Amino acid sequence: MRVVFLVLLAGCSLSVDYTGTYYQCGENGECPEGYLCKAEVCIPVEPDPPACSRSVDGGNDHTCSARTDGTVWCWGRNDYGQLGDGTTMDSVVPVQATGVTNAISVATGSVHSCALLGDGTVQCWGHNGNGRLGDGGTSDSRTAVAVSGLANIEALEAGDGHTCALDGAGAVWCWGENNDGECGDGSMTDRRVPGAIAGLTATAIEVGGDMSCAVSGTNLMCWGDNEYGQLGLGNKTDQLRPVMIPASGPVAGAGLGNEHLCVFGTNGSVECAGYNESGQLGDGNGGYLAESSTLVPTVLSAKIVQMAGGEYHTCARDDAGGVWCWGDDFEGRLGQLDTRSSRYPVRSVFENAVELSVGGSHTCVRDDVGAIRCAGFNGRGGLGNARRTTQGTPKPVADLTGVTAIAAAGGATCATKGMQTVCWGESNDGEVGAGSFTNAYAPASAGGAFTAIAGGGDHFCGIAGGSVYCWGENEYGQLGDGKTTSRAVSAAVANLGGTATAIAAGDDHTCAIVDGTVKCWGFNGDGQLGNGNLARQLTPVATPVTNATAIAAGGAHSCAIVAGEVQCWGENSQGQLGNGNTTDQLVPVTVTMPTAIAEIQARSLRTYARAMDGTLYAWGSGCDGRLGVVNQYCGSHSTPLMVMTGVAKIAAGYDAVCALKTDGTVWCWGSNYFGQVGDGSYESQDVPVQLPGLTNVRDIASGGGHVCAVRGDMTVVCWGYDGEGQLADGDQRASGPTPARLVCQ
Repeated sequence: MRVVFLVLLAGCSLSVDYTGTYYQCGENGECPEGYLCKAEVCIPVEPDPPACSRSVDGGNDHTCSARTDGTVWCWGRNDYGQLGDGTTMDSVVPVQATGVTNAISVATGSVHSCALLGDGTVQCWGHNGNGRLGDGGTSDSRTAVAVSGLANIEALEAGDGHTCALDGAGAVWCWGENNDGECGDGSMTDRRVPGAIAGLTATAIEVGGDMSCAVSGTNLMCWGDNEYGQLGLGNKTDQLRPVMIPASGPVAGAGLGNEHLCVFGTNGSVECAGYNESGQLGDGNGGYLAESSTLVPTVLSAKIVQMAGGEYHTCARDDAGGVWCWGDDFEGRLGQLDTRSSRYPVRSVFENAVELSVGGSHTCVRDDVGAIRCAGFNGRGGLGNARRTTQGTPKPVADLTGVTAIAAAGGATCATKGMQTVCWGESNDGEVGAGSFTNAYAPASAGGAFTAIAGGGDHFCGIAGGSVYCWGENEYGQLGDGKTTSRAVSAAVANLGGTATAIAAGDDHTCAIVDGTVKCWGFNGDGQLGNGNLARQLTPVATPVTNATAIAAGGAHSCAIVAGEVQCWGENSQGQLGNGNTTDQLVPVTVTMPTAIAEIQARSLRTYARAMDGTLYAWGSGCDGRLGVVNQYCGSHSTPLMVMTGVAKIAAGYDAVCALKTDGTVWCWGSNYFGQVGDGSYESQDVPVQLPGLTNVRDIASGGGHVCAVRGDMTVVCWGYDGEGQLADGDQRASGPTPARLVCQ
């Protein structure tokens, strides 16, 4: 018999279902009578709290759990059917995988999932490229299919595109992608059905990225991808068959990330090898392209009994139920109450852990009462807490009307509203301009209205009464006030020397047109200030460009329009100056254009120009399709390429680029991981796609991972990443791990 109670506490409703559904505690830890709050979840006091889950595993953007009744529940990204519920719709709460019964554990890959059943067989579902479902074919499946030829299986692990299983006799079976030898059969041919690895007997297996490992006696045997030396062999040669890893002592187990490996010994010690850009090796080192092809020790003060790795972070569970993590902490994946990355192990707030799982960008822990808590990137709902931090289609900004113009920086947006400027989003450097260094999850006042406004990396500048005012990050003097102190309120640019008519903000520099002359200030390491040298300038300096009508500032380059002609200067590593070569220029050079240009925009390593007739041109780096031209997906081009016609305005973002057409429609392209292209697909687009349902648009701006547009009725819609309030929906992300809303037994 199913009995449901509805209890109202502190303005919240708590639905308690005696079939075992757990819900989050009230604001102050309130729960109904007979229930207690543990790990932010209400659980029954009597009888003893039952176990929600017996297994949990995280993929790139999704998570699955097997519960004690044998069913499997998954949540998060689902474009290939990896949630197993028969659909391809993402889910921010757990949904039941169809047709899976008697499951005792789960394993999740990049975009596929598998379950080990109590009878020793295996089922898989989701993407089947490279044969990763093990059913002999390559067709995706939204529901579970049986893996061929397996019996008596006792352990199951999944990497990006392959899966391995351990049977009761100690044999290791692998299938799926095999480009780097991750199936261990001596070949680089994909396996559509499992094959046993010859000569290997193991007691445990671990799989990650494009490599696999097995514990054999007290040795660790590994095979597969070794591009960054992650196998710890002192070289970067892929291994098509198992080889012994030279650990410093007897091995108890391992944790594999995308491109790194960590080994823990029988004494609990830890050593790691491989890619280390974010400090994921935990040895205190790290940085751009940092790596180690030999195992380096990680200092931990506890005995480690389990490890797991993600794309840029690593976590370990100790014998007392504590969890230690290190590496990149994007969106809190290290399980702290803040988001501080660390190159050394730090103790997370996870407690009483009995199982640890690390996905590509998130971490989950199952505790001693079976509750699951997760932390990290929640863009596709992979934390299972009924929320997500991305929006793949335009979403209205509530209570924001009367907007006439809009601009975006890396993680913030500012809009002109009557005689006022309002901003929202990330404000670590004061870029919201409301007097605080705290993120704004709804529009906040940033002072009076500006006739023009521009957003850079982490700063904004606007023009009022012919003067320029700036706020936000100021490490390199990009605010132009003669200082290098970041500001959370606007201040006038010093020594402007005339009347400003246009403004542009780059990553770390700013340029303005002052009485027709282009003047710039801030960082100048690549000549982006255009004054013939590389010296940083804390106040404006003049360039040779006069009679300019428009200005643009990119990552480390700048451009201007003079009499319809484009001139550019600064960094040119990807051809972003458009003059046919890749040589940096300390003074302006002319870009040969097929027609007169009316508008110029720049971001990062790219430049965009709109001709008088509405034709859009692009040049520079084309990675993730940001040039908007087919066959230029990740190439670079040092001369202009034609993108599209009928354009009224360009919105050049760091990840996605959008064009407002003369008919009021919006077309976007580029990287779409956060949904910033706005077409709802989350798949990068290398040519412009029209955003469905968005018409009569009058202005548009693109930032780091988000885009906002002003509609004809002067309201605003935004889409893309929302981790710091970029979508202005008032939904502040809770710090630290949050409970998955998981149906329990």
